[in-house]
Amino acid sequence: MPDSLQYLVEDWFKKTTLYDFRLKEASLQETDNGKYTVDLDIEAYKIYADTIGNEEKSAPNDWVDIGLYGDEEEEKLIALKRVKFNAEKLEFTLMADEKPVKAAIDPHRLLIERVVDDNVKKLE
Repeated sequence: MPDSLQYLVEDWFKKTTLYDFRLKEASLQETDNGKYTVDLDIEAYKIYADTIGNEEKSAPNDWVDIGLYGDEEEEKLIALKRVKFNAEKLEFTLMADEKPVKAAIDPHRLLIERVVDDNVKKLE
């Protein structure tokens, strides 16, 4: 494992680590060439819990997937990008060749999070 990912051993095996991601806003625009861009405003935290339930919230410093769905059922992922979450407030832009229906944080649900309902937003 590269040194840059060594923190994962600590976070995932030696500590109780939870994530709190919130997709605050997602706006869709069609470009002049028929493609689509989606701007995402994200709030992100990493939470460390001890054995008696005390929690410590901190800013993340993790690679996280963001994506766009082409259907309501969230089965057709039409864009996926791995980005660095290194602050509590983040902004990213994704592009797609076809019109996306929803935007999502961690669309494959790889990370342990308490509330996943606020990770997806329908695009208007």
